[in-house]
Amino acid sequence: MLWPSYTFMDTLEMRIKRGEIPMYRFNDTVQRVWNLKERFGLLKKERVLIREFTSEDRIEGDKTAKEI
Repeated sequence: MLWPSYTFMDTLEMRIKRGEIPMYRFNDTVQRVWNLKERFGLLKKERVLIREFTSEDRIEGDKTAKEI
């Protein structure tokens, strides 16, 4: 889940406080997400978030869409 709702976050917090989800499990999950972001360069300040689609990008996108 990349952008959870506030309701989801509230529910998650309550489940952690009630002990339904151990804090160590939550911390492990957060660490794995951070590691993936770091691996793919998503934490670099100089990373370009938005760029113009090239014709090659469009061709690749169309190909992927057809495969899906």
